[in-house]
Amino acid sequence: MMTTQESIDSLLLSAMEKAGEAEDHYRSELKQHPTGRCPQCGVPGVPTDPEATVTQSQRFRRLVIVGELCDECKAEDSARDRLKRYGVERRNLHATFDGWQRSGSSDHWERQDAAAQRARDWCHDPESLLLYLGGRSGTGKGYLAAACVREHGQSARWVDHAQLIDELHAADFADKNDYLVTLKRCPLLVINEFGRKKSTDTTREVLFGIFSYRYDQQLKTIVTSNFPFRAQHTAQGKKSADFFEWFPERETYDRFANVTDVIRLTWGSYRNQAQR
Repeated sequence: MMTTQESIDSLLLSAMEKAGEAEDHYRSELKQHPTGRCPQCGVPGVPTDPEATVTQSQRFRRLVIVGELCDECKAEDSARDRLKRYGVERRNLHATFDGWQRSGSSDHWERQDAAAQRARDWCHDPESLLLYLGGRSGTGKGYLAAACVREHGQSARWVDHAQLIDELHAADFADKNDYLVTLKRCPLLVINEFGRKKSTDTTREVLFGIFSYRYDQQLKTIVTSNFPFRAQHTAQGKKSADFFEWFPERETYDRFANVTDVIRLTWGSYRNQAQR
């Protein structure tokens, strides 16, 4: 009958033999497959040295035999899945600040770089609660907002303004209260294309409640819009529509004036340039 120590030695010997068999198998695969590449990005997996360690060989086997993605592609897929769950539009799931590209005339490049840097800085500034991205269609408002969602790193909710209005008006919207609570309490809220649809007095009150709650709780909000944040009166005394057109309380401006970072995207449309 074996002693306890002999049993332990026997188990260790068996484990070492199995490890040796596994290492021989993986090294054999290394010789058969001279290189391993991630099936998504094509980046080589591990060195082709037949004397590679078991760990390296196992990594190679995952890439070549199983077709597993490299760590970078896994992280990117995970980030895109997260943004998709938050409601970010599919065309901007890839958005990152590092991927922000200049467009058009070089006269605009400095402002484009500055806009991206200011948006990135906003994500890490606890004092600034509202980021207002204003500009014409195709200037990159949605891209920067999506990049902010990724950079911010916390749970978020992305909703189009028109969609929000429609859902508030829907008579059969049974979960309306839960929906509003989500918009009020999520760490980061993005309201895309703000002002695209006219609001009623009721929806204005609801919007004011959402923004007011988030202000009181110091929660970050991003707004993208074709309208200016604060419009100026013309020589004729008229004032065009602005962000505050959609709120019943003029005190909204007083609340957000000092905690808002306004970024104006004043260059031409990326889409128009891409079609040329």
